[in-house]
Amino acid sequence: MPIDDTGCLFCGQVGDRSREHILRKDFKKFFPSKPGLRILQPHPDGSLRTEDRPIDQFDVMINAVCRSCNGGWLNDLENYVLPMILTAGRDGKDLHNADFERLGYWAVIRALLRTHMTPSGRAPVRFFREAYTTGRVPSGCFAHWAYSTNYVAPAGAHQSTSDVNDDYTALVSFGLGAMLFQVTIAAGSKPSRRLAIELLKRPQRWFPQSFYWIAPPEASHKTLLPLERTQAFAAINSFGIAIGAQVLQDSGEYLDPREVIDVEHHLGLVMPGLSHVRLISPTEQR
Repeated sequence: MPIDDTGCLFCGQVGDRSREHILRKDFKKFFPSKPGLRILQPHPDGSLRTEDRPIDQFDVMINAVCRSCNGGWLNDLENYVLPMILTAGRDGKDLHNADFERLGYWAVIRALLRTHMTPSGRAPVRFFREAYTTGRVPSGCFAHWAYSTNYVAPAGAHQSTSDVNDDYTALVSFGLGAMLFQVTIAAGSKPSRRLAIELLKRPQRWFPQSFYWIAPPEASHKTLLPLERTQAFAAINSFGIAIGAQVLQDSGEYLDPREVIDVEHHLGLVMPGLSHVRLISPTEQR
């Protein structure tokens, strides 16, 4: 099937659109939510633009998915991973013998959809088509999750960049109760793919024993150490830290990453060769 950007992001079907929630609306039954979505967009000069919307994180939708996908396999996938999310995210319990492969697939799907809230930072359609046709995490996508002592980034945070060579790299983070998911997406050259992997490995080095790979899934179980709130925001801003940008928290205040990351990692916080990179997507949080 030729790729048609006017059709469903996943199957390409034209017409019969339905509004797909970025995060399931039924999550309102299980996680705190209240109207008041704040969009925080940092500018290169350090200024900050904010916009408030009278909705909560589970009301955010995009009109780019057909009714068949929305009410079919996407709904089935959400139902399948829901017990895992409630066990860890709502109840704060350890996940034993969980199907992390499917949890990773779900997290990547949500992250791909989340990028389409920002026209300038949308993930290429080929990722959606590959996820649909294979039923697996698309090549170039990676994910891990962590426990957090605070409910962070409930509406998600999305940072991405692209260039004239069609290289695209994105980092998407979103919280669900005690869980923090992070997904990177890379299209184009091998350096873009290496950068996507490194953007997740960095917080794993900063905060050892706090993250668990779910795309690709780890083979062995381990007990995770929860991230403190400031540590979670350092992880969320892994991309920004890599290019020397300021770390923005949901309060609208900036955080010095050196205050929460051990001194042994300070020299490598800004990655060489990325001085030209400019993040084109806003951070949206509550």
